[in-house]
Amino acid sequence: KSTFADSVVLRNSTFKNISGAVIALDAENDERGIYNAENIVVENCSFEDIGWAALNIVRDGRDESTFGPMVVVKNSAFKNVGKDKRNKSGASVGLSGVQYINFSGCEFTDSAPVKFHLVVGDPVIKINDCKLVNTEKVITDDGSYAPGHFNNIWK
Repeated sequence: KSTFADSVVLRNSTFKNISGAVIALDAENDERGIYNAENIVVENCSFEDIGWAALNIVRDGRDESTFGPMVVVKNSAFKNVGKDKRNKSGASVGLSGVQYINFSGCEFTDSAPVKFHLVVGDPVIKINDCKLVNTEKVITDDGSYAPGHFNNIWK
């Protein structure tokens, strides 16, 4: 809480048998529009047997004077992620209030769903060439992007 990073970058890394989250940037939850990192980049990573959401990123509030956070996840695999009964988000990846989302070349296997909560402005969402195996499609709780809108971009 009360910490801000320009970037959090994970590249060419493997995360396995972790009971909690790998990236937990969810402490700023007081509705002031504050968040912990501007850019979150995950490329060529593997997440396996992660109890909570591998990425849990929160920007609460409706302050539109800032531009982030921005999340890019490319060529990464998520296997058995987010299924611990103590995972309050119920997600393999949980993004709340994120302004830019770009997922490409990712695979989710036997994992909890990806969850977006889109609350500020008009967020940009790009999802391409992602595969879901025994994993639900994207879930949003604000109704602006129903799971059906993603049918043509998830394989």
